[in-house]
Amino acid sequence: MPTENSELVQKRVRLTLTKEESIQIQKMIGLQRITRKRFKKLLMGCGMQRNDAEVVTNAFRESKIQYTPLAVQKVIEIINMEAEKEEK
Repeated sequence: MPTENSELVQKRVRLTLTKEESIQIQKMIGLQRITRKRFKKLLMGCGMQRNDAEVVTNAFRESKIQYTPLAVQKVIEIINMEAEKEEK
């Protein structure tokens, strides 16, 4: 966080990656695209019923949101937050 006397310095860095390196980075941060089938199976593996997983998957497809492991994690986090709110 800049102080009164300091300046905010922004630098741009350009990296050139091979396709394999790009895929590896995407895997590490959970942004690599996965198939619709795998997306549903990951949701079901987290305890979601098959029909509910199908509804979520259809919503992603209709909204043109990519299927990623990070998206699965976010869906499960939202479900858990809503369940906690209902318990209170």
